[in-house]
Amino acid sequence: MPRRDILNDDLILVMAECVRKNMTYKLAAQYAEVDERTFYRWRMKGEEDIENNIDTVYSRLCLALKKAEGDAAQELLELVKAAGQKINTWTAAAWLLERRHREGYSQNGDKFEKLEAQIAALGARFEKRQGKSVGAKLNDEALDSGSDKKTGSVAKRIAHQKGRENPRK
Repeated sequence: MPRRDILNDDLILVMAECVRKNMTYKLAAQYAEVDERTFYRWRMKGEEDIENNIDTVYSRLCLALKKAEGDAAQELLELVKAAGQKINTWTAAAWLLERRHREGYSQNGDKFEKLEAQIAALGARFEKRQGKSVGAKLNDEALDSGSDKKTGSVAKRIAHQKGRENPRK
């Protein structure tokens, strides 16, 4: 691949058009003959410039990519709506509602949020009782439990990797 390390407005248009066609960033960079790492470096610089209200070629790249992503999403949503109207079915509309308004229309939207809150609360209570972080305590438990086949074999592997004979040491 030829080396392209100078960003300009023509290159921005090429990459934005690729994203508008729903190509991944990796494929957009490949199509534009830009190294993927260079592309992501440009994006990082552009995000910093946007945050600092600086108009640069890098900030213009980020803004063009965001606009292209929005355009692509709008086109796909219109396609889903049109398909639902064409075959006269409600499932396309339900699909859109579930994804766009998860909290009100998804069957599992509320459940995930409640579960995350419960897990966080249990973790905090566990840490308070044990005086250790949850991760450290779980690691200790994995090393101590030799009775459970899965956990015991993991504990033995960890101990072996650390050069220990007995995982409880």
